[in-house]
Amino acid sequence: MLKGAVEDMFRFLRLTSVFVVFSAALVGCVDEPEGVVLMTDRKPAKITLSAPDGWECGYRKDKVVAVYQCVRPGDKDRQQAFLEVLYYSSRALVGDNYEFSGERSFDVAARFDLNYGYDKDNPRVAVLKKLPERLIGGQKAYGKSYLVTYDPEGKPKRRRVVRWLVGRGDGLWRISLYSDFAVFGKDKFPYAPEVPGQLVSVLDTFNWVEP
Repeated sequence: MLKGAVEDMFRFLRLTSVFVVFSAALVGCVDEPEGVVLMTDRKPAKITLSAPDGWECGYRKDKVVAVYQCVRPGDKDRQQAFLEVLYYSSRALVGDNYEFSGERSFDVAARFDLNYGYDKDNPRVAVLKKLPERLIGGQKAYGKSYLVTYDPEGKPKRRRVVRWLVGRGDGLWRISLYSDFAVFGKDKFPYAPEVPGQLVSVLDTFNWVEP
């Protein structure tokens, strides 16, 4: 699962590097349209939230994949429901192959739609739907929900993913909530797993603290 998450992260960055340059060329110096955020090269905000009962929340020390997470104690393989936050700086979004002047206009809404199209073509993804826009920590968030199936060693299992994309002046944030795994039976999956309400409610306590 960790390998798949890393591959998704690098695919996300490759697509975004081209997209952010194109967005900047379109926006120019006019007022930012709906869904477009002016990002600058600066330190990211710190995350604060109210940890739900039964989960441990905090920053990842290794920061290989996730910046921040809420996990069940002892759940090293992430088989149970959890929350993770990924952060992409404005410089990382542009990529090494493009000149970066220190600020870029980034179309978060269009980038969300691009990712949504990728999910529609992914054979592992089912029951994909967009969620109503909402605020997370006072910032507009674009969300989607879907079921994703993994098939390790011929033993299929499925979980629900609820993912939100938030654009801020310090970069792009991806907030993902995962359900427990449902294991495939003889004929079908026993149920469609859902993200626990305790994790969903964490989004209402989310805050960004400027450095």
